[in-house]
This record gives sequence, C-alpha cells and structure tokens, in this order.
Amino acid sequence: MLALAIGLSVGLSVLSRPSEVDYALPHRFDVRDPAFLPSAHALADPVMVGGNRVVLLANGDEIFPAMLAAISGARRSVNLESYIFWSGRVADRFIEALADRARHGVEVRVLLGALGSGGTGGAR
Repeated sequence: MLALAIGLSVGLSVLSRPSEVDYALPHRFDVRDPAFLPSAHALADPVMVGGNRVVLLANGDEIFPAMLAAISGARRSVNLESYIFWSGRVADRFIEALADRARHGVEVRVLLGALGSGGTGGAR
C-alpha cells in the first residue's frame, strides 16, 4: 500500500511538472538608473564596510572580466555563489581561475544553484 502511494505521488509530480519555467522578471529600470542601488540595498540589506567600493556592471561583458580579475588577484580566499553556472567557454575560464587560486593555497569555496545551473548536468 505504501509503495502504491509513493508511486502515485511520484507519478503525479512528474505529470504536473511544467515543461519550461520562465523566470523573466520585468523591471522598470537598469543598473544605471538612480533607483537601482537603493532597490538592491533593500533586497539584501548589506552592511557597508570601510575601504570597499561599489562598481555597477551591466552585463556579462562587464561582469565576467571583473570577476575573473578579482579571482586571479585573490590572496586568502574566494567565495563564489551563483544561481546560474552553465558549461562552456566562460565557465571553463572560471573553473581554471578558481583551480589556479586553489593550487596557490587560496581557500576557494563555490556554491551553485542546482535549478539555475541545470542540476548535475549543467555545471561541472
């Protein structure tokens, strides 16, 4: 009886799963809009620490080189958290940069979102 209930539950879950999920969230401004920084601050409530700076980067063409440079310059630790991490040329550059830092004694920690990174097959 328990096996039938589990089988039915799994079957219903598979049948009711959406074929594709659209995560596009409409917004009324971009990173250069004066409203961006206050809205980002409201979401995360970050604590500003002296000696740091904030640079707004608009897209992967601006973000990835800056992230790779920061990783390459790390001396003590790297903490990378990403909801989306796909395989490919850009991912390979990140993997190599992180591995290089680890080989040089830098503590490297990576946290990837399973859904946004394609589960076990989307990232390596």
